[in-house]
Amino acid sequence: MARALTTLGQSHSLTSSLRELTLCEGDDLKLTAEFQAGARYTWETADSKMIANRDLIRHKVTPAMQGTYTLSVLLNGCTATAKVQVNIIPKPNAGSDGTLVLLEGQTPSESMLFSALGGQPDLGGTWTHKGQYYTYTVTGKAPCNTNASARVHITNTFRIPNGFSPNGDAINDVWVTLPNISTQYPQNELLVFNRRNEIVYQARPYKNDWNGKATNSRVFKAQVTLPEGPYYYLLALNDKSKTVLKGWVYIKY
Repeated sequence: MARALTTLGQSHSLTSSLRELTLCEGDDLKLTAEFQAGARYTWETADSKMIANRDLIRHKVTPAMQGTYTLSVLLNGCTATAKVQVNIIPKPNAGSDGTLVLLEGQTPSESMLFSALGGQPDLGGTWTHKGQYYTYTVTGKAPCNTNASARVHITNTFRIPNGFSPNGDAINDVWVTLPNISTQYPQNELLVFNRRNEIVYQARPYKNDWNGKATNSRVFKAQVTLPEGPYYYLLALNDKSKTVLKGWVYIKY
């Protein structure tokens, strides 16, 4: 806790022994004025609250309470004021725990790990890895000695399916490449080729919604159902690692 001692002199002006104060988020703030018989005390807080008391006590302060605190003292018909600047250092924020599904054999990049965390974690922290968990730790700013951490759990690895059956039975009617591909890799691009190396389907970004119909009118009319058989794909994730996935997928009606 902190104490601001103020004295009302014969000139009816206030002098303050405390001009500025720095606290950590979650600390208690206490500001108090020296007692003067017959005086009336009013504190105005940084968030515009008026407190008619000689003592100002605020528990578990937050950054929203940061700013200038003004004490007004009324004595013998005269009012004098004193100000204290209160700085509040926020707690470090590492976000909240998350999960991440990786491709088989893939190592997550830092941007992938960040995208799996919940909330809005502070930048400048450090990552550590143990087993199926990546832990992000943010160190508090001095003089606050608190740290925050959050973990990303690698739940399993994922292999892109090499077939789907868009026959209208609501089972595997669209080709699901990667879970949440359009949010995790919003700049991705998918190209699908036939045996003659002609592009028959193209999407940027791909949203796991290909139902076996063509999009390239130079080969097939748009939205024409493609023949059953194997097709070859290039899936550029356009992430920081410039990952490009390729393989084949079979359409079976």
